[in-house]
Amino acid sequence: MEKKTIWKELELLRRRVEVLESGRPAAMLSGDSESETVGADRLWLLAGLRQQLEAPGGVAFGGLVDLPDGTHYEWQWGRN
Repeated sequence: MEKKTIWKELELLRRRVEVLESGRPAAMLSGDSESETVGADRLWLLAGLRQQLEAPGGVAFGGLVDLPDGTHYEWQWGRN
């Protein structure tokens, strides 16, 4: 691993630890420079849940992915 890459990785790890220890939202853990500011566009799933659910709220997991072999998966799970 290049020296520059090691320092970059260490800096990303330092930022992630800082976020975890501060209690800020997990959405800020992406490691990119935009992650310092959480905008509504980055939290679109939460915005959708707020529109769909009443108190006390709910939980949702989902995703879609194309695998290298060409297989496509979509899944969703939710509980309210």
